[in-house]
Amino acid sequence: MSAIQKLIQDSTSQMLTDMDAAMETHLLTVKRDLIKSLADQYEFDVDEAMELFAKSDPAVEKKAAKKAKKAKKTKKDPLKPKGPKNLFIHFSQSKRASLAEENPELKTTEITKMLGEMWKLVDEDDRAPYKLLAAQDKERYLLEMDSYTPPTSSDED
Repeated sequence: MSAIQKLIQDSTSQMLTDMDAAMETHLLTVKRDLIKSLADQYEFDVDEAMELFAKSDPAVEKKAAKKAKKAKKTKKDPLKPKGPKNLFIHFSQSKRASLAEENPELKTTEITKMLGEMWKLVDEDDRAPYKLLAAQDKERYLLEMDSYTPPTSSDED
């Protein structure tokens, strides 16, 4: 993708995001005005109606559900051993620096795609060193997990 295409794509995405936010704000304002108008017409409490609206509005419910879901997410224990790396990760780590040096204009994602293509072409014999590294890393992980004690719920607070 050329720089111009990227610029157009980014600008378009930002414009659509801004438009969505503006439309959502406008829609909320229109809904609130309608509730106030109905409250005047049918003589009911505006604040109570607004509260009921907030509870029944799908957009508000969706945001509240998303917020509740985020709150439930448990924190990762920083002391827990890192998982073992697979063959491809070891291969990538050994080749990424030289590939990036040879192709400084490429983005990280493009380099990763190239590494994936290179990995597909590596035959079984050339994968042997990476299998050994992966096995050693798995052994390291299993040993660390044997000595690892997860925190109790009182330790997390």
